[in-house]
Amino acid sequence: MSTRLLYVCGCRDSERLQGSLVQLLQQVLVIQVSGSSTIHARVRGVTSVSPVLHEGHCTIVPSEVLHRSGVDIIPQSPNNVFFILGAYSPQCLRRLFRRSNVSARAQERIISFDPDLLDIPGRQGAPPTSGPPEGCITALCLNVQVSLKSKLPQLEALLREQAFPPIVALTESGVPPKSVAIDSRYIRHSNPVKRNQLGTTLLFRRDSGTAVHRVDHHPGGRGMYAEARVLGHEFWILVLYCPARPYERLDETSELVQWAATHLLTRPALSTGLVGGDFNCNPWSPSHPLTSRPLIDMFTDLSVQSGTTRIRPACDAPTWYNTSGLSTCIDHWLVSTAVAARCTARVLPFDGFPSDHCSVVLALPSVFTEDPTVDRSRVLFALKGPHAADKKAEFTRAVDLEWSLTAHSDRRPGVLCSDLSEVIQKCAAEIFGVRSSGASTPFAIVRTQKLIRHLMSSGPFWWTSPITVTRIARARARIRTLWDIQLAAQRMGLKLDRHTPLTRAHYVAAYHKRFDPPVEPRYEVHIDVPPAHRPAVALDQLRSRHGAPAVSLSLNDVRRITGWLPSPMPRPVVTVSLLRELLARTKSSSPYHDGITYGILSCLSDDMLQIVVHIINACFDTGDPYDIPAADFFALRKKAPHFFVATCRPILNMMALWKLLTLTGSHFVVRHVVDQGIIPPCQFAQYPHSSSADVLRVLHDTVLHRWETTGQFWMVSDDVVHAYGSMGHTNVLHALLAAGVFPPLAKLIVESAKWIRIHYGGPTSLARSHTHFDSGTGQGDPWSTVTFCVAYELRGLLVMHTHQGVATPWGDIHRLVFSDDAQYPCSGPPGVTVCLQALETSAKSHLRSDPVKTVVVGASRTKFVVKALSGEFFLHGVPQRVAGQGEYVRVQGRHALPHIFHSEDFTKLMRTVRVGVSVLRVRLMPAVHAVTMALAKIRGGCEWFGLVRPPPTRTMDVVDLPLVSTLRLMGDMELCPVRLCFGRLEDGFFGVSSASVYFNTAFLVTHIRQLNHPNPIVSASSRHMLIKYAWRFSPLMPCLASHQECDPHRDDHSRRLRLWHELGWTVHVPSNWSGLADPHPLGHTTTQRGATQVHHWMCLGMSPAEAVRAGFGFPRLPDNSSLPPILSISHPVPSPVLDLPKEGSWVILHDASLYQCTGHGGGGGGGGGVL
Repeated sequence: MSTRLLYVCGCRDSERLQGSLVQLLQQVLVIQVSGSSTIHARVRGVTSVSPVLHEGHCTIVPSEVLHRSGVDIIPQSPNNVFFILGAYSPQCLRRLFRRSNVSARAQERIISFDPDLLDIPGRQGAPPTSGPPEGCITALCLNVQVSLKSKLPQLEALLREQAFPPIVALTESGVPPKSVAIDSRYIRHSNPVKRNQLGTTLLFRRDSGTAVHRVDHHPGGRGMYAEARVLGHEFWILVLYCPARPYERLDETSELVQWAATHLLTRPALSTGLVGGDFNCNPWSPSHPLTSRPLIDMFTDLSVQSGTTRIRPACDAPTWYNTSGLSTCIDHWLVSTAVAARCTARVLPFDGFPSDHCSVVLALPSVFTEDPTVDRSRVLFALKGPHAADKKAEFTRAVDLEWSLTAHSDRRPGVLCSDLSEVIQKCAAEIFGVRSSGASTPFAIVRTQKLIRHLMSSGPFWWTSPITVTRIARARARIRTLWDIQLAAQRMGLKLDRHTPLTRAHYVAAYHKRFDPPVEPRYEVHIDVPPAHRPAVALDQLRSRHGAPAVSLSLNDVRRITGWLPSPMPRPVVTVSLLRELLARTKSSSPYHDGITYGILSCLSDDMLQIVVHIINACFDTGDPYDIPAADFFALRKKAPHFFVATCRPILNMMALWKLLTLTGSHFVVRHVVDQGIIPPCQFAQYPHSSSADVLRVLHDTVLHRWETTGQFWMVSDDVVHAYGSMGHTNVLHALLAAGVFPPLAKLIVESAKWIRIHYGGPTSLARSHTHFDSGTGQGDPWSTVTFCVAYELRGLLVMHTHQGVATPWGDIHRLVFSDDAQYPCSGPPGVTVCLQALETSAKSHLRSDPVKTVVVGASRTKFVVKALSGEFFLHGVPQRVAGQGEYVRVQGRHALPHIFHSEDFTKLMRTVRVGVSVLRVRLMPAVHAVTMALAKIRGGCEWFGLVRPPPTRTMDVVDLPLVSTLRLMGDMELCPVRLCFGRLEDGFFGVSSASVYFNTAFLVTHIRQLNHPNPIVSASSRHMLIKYAWRFSPLMPCLASHQECDPHRDDHSRRLRLWHELGWTVHVPSNWSGLADPHPLGHTTTQRGATQVHHWMCLGMSPAEAVRAGFGFPRLPDNSSLPPILSISHPVPSPVLDLPKEGSWVILHDASLYQCTGHGGGGGGGGGVL
C-alpha cells in the first residue's frame, strides 16, 4: 500500500504515541540518532518492553500496536535524540477528510503533496512584513480564486501582514459567508451570487471617519460600485471581474463595462476615484496575448469616462503565473488623474495567499492621512509561554529599576496611579511582548515566502526567465497545499505537538462558537451613524440609562425603613499581604485597553505594591477617587434590535489598578454587612458560600412543604427593570451610611460611580464624551454587586412591611433573592395581591418591577398530580401573567417547581451534550484532546443539572446515547456493549464515565455541602427534609428491590437516600436532629410485608391519618425524639458524615470540597464526610 509521509517529530525526552497517531497512522518509524531508548507498549493494563534501541538503529511500530495500545518511547541514556516518522495511507486520509468536510480539491492536493522535512504544520513563525510606506493610505486588490469562504484565515493573515489596509477589493470571492470574524475589523459588502466562480467583495476598515454611502451590485456578480468616506476622505470605488474564457470575454466584458459606465455618470464630482480588479487582460500593453483591439478600446473609453489613470507597478511586474513558465499582468488599479502622479503600486508574489494571482497594493498620496483622533492603544500582553517564570522575575526587576529612575515628587494618588500604569505598561511590553491578534502564519508557509523573495532577488526583470517563473509558480502552488494541510489539521483537531496544553482558544474553535458582529450604535434602524460619532452615540445611550431619579430617600428615611442599628465599620487597613491574598484568589478577567491585568499586578514587588497601598489608603481616607476610575465600555448582544444600548448588556472593563482598589473595598464592605446582618441569609448573591443552587434547594423544599400542608403553592417571580442602572446615587449613599459602612469609603463608592472616564470599546475616540452618571453602578466593577445588594435591601424591606410570606419548619420565608432575581412565596391568591401591591409601593427605592417579565406562579398537588392555578392579578395597572399548565418558569436557570425534570431543561441538557459530542465526530486527532474537550462540555452540563434535580434514571441513559454512538464510531466498535464504552483508559478503552456518574456525584456532593451550609436557611431546610424523607424510606420497600421509581419516592431527598443505600453508605447525623420531623410508618416498619402494605397506601397518595381511616393498620409510631433507622447515631458527631465500605476507590468530601483519591472508607470529621 502506498503511503505519504506527513508526520515528522524530533525528540529528546520521552514521547507518548497516542491521540493523533492512534486514529490515523499506518505505521511509525523510530530512528535513534544518539543515545538509546526502549519502547513500551500497553495492552489492557499489561506493559511489554522492546529491546533497547541503540544509536544508529531504527524500528517500526506497526498499526495493530498503535491502534490497540498506547506506546511510550523512554530514553535510557543522557543526550538522547530520536526521530519519529509517521506514514499515512491515502485511503485512511480520504476517509478522515470526508468526515471532516475537507473539500475534494484540497484532499487531492494534500494526498499528492511531496512534503519537505521542514513542512510541519504545527510549527509557527513570524511572517515577513511588507507594510505600506509610512504616511500613505493603502488599497489592496486580489483575486482569491474560487470562493473566499474557504480562505478566511489566509485572508486574515495577508491583511495582518499588510497592516490591515483601509480598502480591500476582492474578485472571484464566490458565495458570501454570513457572519465571520473579519467583520469585527471590516465593513463587508459582497455580491449575492450563488456560484463560487463569480462575485466581488469590498472591505472597508472600521475606522473613525469611515462610512459607506452607497453600494450597487452588478446583476451578473462581476462588479460592484461603492461610494464611501474613508478616514474622512470621499471616494468612489469600482471593482471589476472580467471573464477569462475566450468565447465569453468580449460580450460579457462589453456588458460589464456598459454597466460601469452608467454608474460613472452619477459619481460624486469631488471624490477620488478608484477602479480595481481582475481584468483578465492588459489593455495598456497592446502586445499582451489576451488583449484584442475591442478590449483596448473598451477600457480606454472607461478610463476616459471615469477620469482615471492606471498606476503601473514597478517594472510592470506580472500578477499571474503558472507552472509552465507563463506570467502576465492582468490585475490593475486605476486612480483619479488628479492624484495619479503621486500614487504607487506594488505586486506581492510573496503574499502567502493560496491563489494563482498576486496581490496588488496601491499607495495613495500622503495627503490622505489617518484620523489622529483614533485610539489604537489597546494591547494584550503575552504572559504565557516558555520561560514565563523567568520573564515574570525579569519584569519585577525591570519595574523596580524603571520606577527608581524618576523622582516622583508628586505624591497625589491620581498622579502616582498614572505614572505606575505607564511604567508597568512599558516594562510589560518590553519583557512579555504584545500578543498579536489572530493565528500565526505556519512556519512552512513563512519559509516558502522567503524562498519566493530569494527568487525575485535574481534581477529586476526576473519574470523574463521561464525557469524562475516556473519555480515561483510552484512555490505559490506549494503555499496553497500547505494552507490546505493547516486548515485540514485544524478541522480534524490534528495537533502534532501533543504537549501543548489546551487553552480557551482551542475550546472556542472546537465548539464552533458563533461570531457576533459588533454593535453599531444608532438612533434609528435604517439611519447609519458615521463611525466617528458612534462612541458619542453609544455613551449617550449608556448615560440615558443612568438618569437621576425624581425623588430620593433621606438618610433618616432609610434608617426608618430598614431599622438598621449596626456597629460602625472601622477604618479599613490595607497591607501588601492583603493585596497579594486578594490577587491570588481572583480569576483573570478581560483587561482595560492598557493591557494590565491582575496577573501582571501580582508580579510586582512589595515596594511597588506598597505604592498601590498608599493610593488605596488615600482614596479610602478621603473618599475622593482622584480622577482614577476609567473603563472601556462594551455593548454585548442580548436581544434585538442590536443597535441600541438598552437592548444590549453593557459591560465595563475597568482599569486594573482601580479594580484592585474596588476589590479591596469590596472585601471590607462584604465582611461588615454580613457580620452586622445587613445582608440577610435570603440574599444568596452576597451571603458567604451561597449559590444559585442553594436558592433552588430552599425554594423546592418550600414548595414540597406547602403542597403537603395546604395542597397549594403561590409565588411571585419578580424581575426589576434595568436593576443595576436604576439605583439613584443618593439612595445608594444613604443605604451604605445606614449600614454602618466607613463614611469616606461609602462616599468613594458613590463618587467613583458618578465620575468615571468611559471609552467606547469600538474604534475609540480620544475625546471623553461622558464622565458623569446620576444613577447605577457599572457591571464589571468588583464592588458593584455588594453595593447593589445593600441598596436592594431597601426594596426588600419595603415589600416586607405588608408581604407576610409563608411559614415553614425552618422559619418564615418572605423572599429568596439572588442579586436582583427575587422570588416571593405567598400564602394564597390574597397574599399574591398584597405582594404585588407591595412591589408597586417599593418603587420609591428606585427599583421598579417589570410588569411584562414578572410572573405569578400557582400550582396545586392532589395525590401526585400537579395542576397550574389561575387568577386575576395586576401590577402597575397591567394584568399580570400567571404561569399556565406545563409552562416553563425559569428561576436561576432551572424550572421553579420540583415535581418534574422539565422538557426545557432536558432540551438545554441535550444541546450541551450534542455540542460536546460534536468535537469527537469531526476532530479525530488527537483523541486525548478531543475527549478532554468533549468531556469538559458534557461533564459541566451534567454537573450543573445535577446540582438540584438530576433527570430520572431512564433520562440519564438517553443522555448517554450521543456519546456512546460517537465512541463506537471512533473506535470502530459497532457491537461494543455500552458498559465497555465507559471502560478505563489503562484497559484500552476511552476513559470516560457515564452521564449518571456526573449527575449523581454533583447531586450528592451538593447535598452534603448544603447539610453543612453556613447559610442557616439552606442548612435548616436540608436537614429537616433529610430527616422527614428518611422516615419515609425503608430498605424493605418493594420499589427498591425492583429498581423502579415510584410516585412517593420521586423527590430529590428520596433519590439521595436511595443512592446512599445502593452504594452501601451509612449516614451519621447528630442526635439532636431527632425532633426535626415526625416519624412515618414506613421508616418504622421492620418486616417485608409491613413495608409492602405501607408502600401500597403511600402509592395511593394517602397520609398516615387517611390510611388509618381507610382501614390500613401499622405499628404504633415512636415519638419524635428518635431518628429514622436508616440514619445512624452510633457515635456523637457535630455534623452529618458518611461511612463507607472498607475497600474501593472513593471520592473524598472534606469541608464541601471534592478530591479524587484511592483509600479505605470509614468515617469522616469536621464539616465533611467520605464518599
